[in-house]
Amino acid sequence: MLELDVLLALYFCGWVVVSIGLYVAGRRFADDAAPHTFGVSVLGGAVWPLLLVGVVEASSIVVLTKLQPKSAEEVSAC
Repeated sequence: MLELDVLLALYFCGWVVVSIGLYVAGRRFADDAAPHTFGVSVLGGAVWPLLLVGVVEASSIVVLTKLQPKSAEEVSAC
C-alpha cells in the first residue's frame, strides 16, 4: 500500500496540474476575463479526485448501456 506522504504528493501534484489546466482553459475559452478565474481554478484543482471518480462512473454507465441486455432465463441460468 502507498504511504501517506506519497499519496499527499500525488494529490498536490494533481492539484497543481489540474489548476493550471483549468486556469489556461478558462482564460482561453472565456469571452471576457473574469476576475475570479484563478480562484475557481484553484478550487477545481482541489476537487480533482472527485472529478476523476465522476468520469469513471459516467464511462461505466456508458459501457453498461451499450451491452446487450440478457433475458431472465439467461440470467437465471448462470
